[in-house]
Amino acid sequence: MLALVQGTHLFHLRQLICLLVAAVACSQALAGQRLAVLELQSDAIPQGERAILTDSIRGGVVKTLGGSVQVMTRENMEVMLSDMGLDADCVAEGACEVETARNLGVDYVVSGQVVSIANTLVASLKLHDTGSGQLLATEQLRGADTLKLLDGIGASSSALVATMRIGPCGTGAECEKAGLEAMYIGDYTKSAELFSFACDGGYMDGCRRLGNLHNKGMGFPKNETTAFELHQKACAGGDNLACMNSASSYLRGRGVPADQAKAVSIFQDLCDAGQQVGCYGLAGLYLKGEGVPEDPIRAVEMYRTACDAGEARSCSSLASLYDKDTGQGGITQDRDKATQLYFRACDMGDGRICRLLGIRYSFGRGAEQDHGKAASLARKACDAGDSAGCYNLSVAYDHGDGVAQDYETSFTLKKKACNTGHMNGCNNEGRAYLRAYGVEQDFAKAVELFVRACNGGSAMGCSNLGYTYASGKGVTQDHKRAAEHYKQACDGKEWLGCTNLGDAYRDGKGVAQDTSKANELYKKGCDAGHQKSCERLSN
Repeated sequence: MLALVQGTHLFHLRQLICLLVAAVACSQALAGQRLAVLELQSDAIPQGERAILTDSIRGGVVKTLGGSVQVMTRENMEVMLSDMGLDADCVAEGACEVETARNLGVDYVVSGQVVSIANTLVASLKLHDTGSGQLLATEQLRGADTLKLLDGIGASSSALVATMRIGPCGTGAECEKAGLEAMYIGDYTKSAELFSFACDGGYMDGCRRLGNLHNKGMGFPKNETTAFELHQKACAGGDNLACMNSASSYLRGRGVPADQAKAVSIFQDLCDAGQQVGCYGLAGLYLKGEGVPEDPIRAVEMYRTACDAGEARSCSSLASLYDKDTGQGGITQDRDKATQLYFRACDMGDGRICRLLGIRYSFGRGAEQDHGKAASLARKACDAGDSAGCYNLSVAYDHGDGVAQDYETSFTLKKKACNTGHMNGCNNEGRAYLRAYGVEQDFAKAVELFVRACNGGSAMGCSNLGYTYASGKGVTQDHKRAAEHYKQACDGKEWLGCTNLGDAYRDGKGVAQDTSKANELYKKGCDAGHQKSCERLSN
């Protein structure tokens, strides 16, 4: 049963009603059920304006529910109520609304009223379960006039959708969490299924997550068009991050013809509505002069304002300007200021920046070397969802850099990195299975992970896959295939792959024996600083 939700956020009228009825849409048992939208009640605005607002509500209901629930038209309601001798304009106090809905034979009813308070119009909307009479959800929005109510402001849907039932996973938030957990163990098919439950039920985070899977080719063949369509759906439902994704698609022509003007419009609309993520996107365009006149001064002002309002990426972008000696936006290079802003962005949850700060401390680049601080920052990055941060932290546990050496913890982190798309994480997870580091030895599983890593672009994965074919561990020994994978690795600048391929040419394993070619490969590796290649060359 859905709990009562008292919302305090402000919404676009269409988005608000989409969210109200989303609680209904998400149940798999909705087929054949009916919903009525009663006329808004108000002494503050004319009847014609009430009708327009009510039609907008009804349109939002139809858009959200699609064909899963039958939504009554105004005309059908008026005919039925007239035949029953009932008043369609009954004042809403719960009992009248529900009784009217029961007489109409519907399962759910949306009702509301508009009042004027201190020269501001305030609309209150309610969703009832007709059978039980329970008030399922309520929201408020306000505006200076009817047009502001119609087209006005949007905000977070989390307060309302947190109680939505989405099939087997429970609430919308629980479905998203379950979908992410499925991703972490590499089950992208299950992840897509769970995100689909959320999306089909009106939980826009699910649509965005599903679009991301299509965009990255995780669980599906990569399809940027489908990704764009899902992001557009989520954006229309009030998901600002999805709007940013849509704008990026327009900007880069991914899944949709490139259209800088549309990208600018999306960023501008978000920024004008007080969504700092939109201001961040718009600032980036002004900095580069993409779709708008180049204006670094304005870009810096927008980054600064958004950063002060808590938009992490704006802080990191501003930090980058202080870090580099470009003079853009009138900024003078100031590394200390840059570091302060980077830490601010990290503390706000920008995992990428936490990771980059960690690398600084790990190698002593731009900061005094401190492996403990480096590991702590990698952990923050990983916890913020940065797969490379998880990978870096796993390496720290492997070597005991800043943390106590712990292969089991390292293995868990490798697995998390791999299952969130970090292919070197997949390679290292494979090495753990190969060497029994923190997990029981399993050559077949190692090969599976090396294949995944190599196919995903990890040159290290290709090198290790070559090793398994050369050694016959987990696969039938095949020196020819080993040499092929070593070449992939070498071409990808994994110098151990060059050394191993050189060995293959030296010994004539999988390739025709060719000492000159072997030495050429050793030199390539040695010139890049690979000690093993240099040793081969000197011999």
